Amino acid sequence: MAQSKNVKGKNNPNYKGGSIEKKCLNCNNKFKVLPCNIDIAKYCLKECHSKGRTKRTNMVCRRCGKEFFVISSQVHKGRKYCSRKCFGNEPNQIKRICEKCGKKFFVKLSLTRGRRGIFCSKKCRVSSLFTGGKKESRKREYIRIKNNSHLRLRSRISILINSRLKRRFFSKEHKSIFNFLPWTVEELERHLEKLFQPGMSWQNYGLYGWHIDHKIPDSYFNYQSVNDEEFKQC
Repeated sequence: MAQSKNVKGKNNPNYKGGSIEKKCLNCNNKFKVLPCNIDIAKYCLKECHSKGRTKRTNMVCRRCGKEFFVISSQVHKGRKYCSRKCFGNEPNQIKRICEKCGKKFFVKLSLTRGRRGIFCSKKCRVSSLFTGGKKESRKREYIRIKNNSHLRLRSRISILINSRLKRRFFSKEHKSIFNFLPWTVEELERHLEKLFQPGMSWQNYGLYGWHIDHKIPDSYFNYQSVNDEEFKQC
């Protein structure tokens, strides 16, 4: 037994044929593997392994007609263009300048409402939010909501309804509260503006001005969830 261990190659009784050639699934180059790895090894290099594991789909650019490859996650997100240049040439795109880095970029017209679409990337948005720490971030968010009547009204209504739901130990099911209401913030804003009396404006809305309250108290309504009809009436 000791002698067979020292014998290498074909002369060893435990010899199983040595390295076996396989074809790389990514680049089709031939490479050698040991018999014990014949069912495991599929790629010749780490680069081929990473490229082979990421499934790519062939697509045609909607703008220029050029063929390009994308990963499956981008297909599900609805990617249609080969580059940012083609994306920006669409009629429903507008050019903007990033508030953080100053870079020019294109964004959909539907994403430009309020403070949306002001950063070119997620990196710029996150770094802008947390510049100066959490206290500075909260301060900027407070000023942003205070100076925007639409956001102010939306925030106030959301906080008010959430507090009422928590009193009854109910939940809004991890969704926006406006998904369960029969009106939008814009409709509420227009309705309130029609009821303005002399001296009332969005500038004096709040604690030291005018505020919104129920004609019928919340306690008069008996609702068990956000989907109940009485919740919408309330």
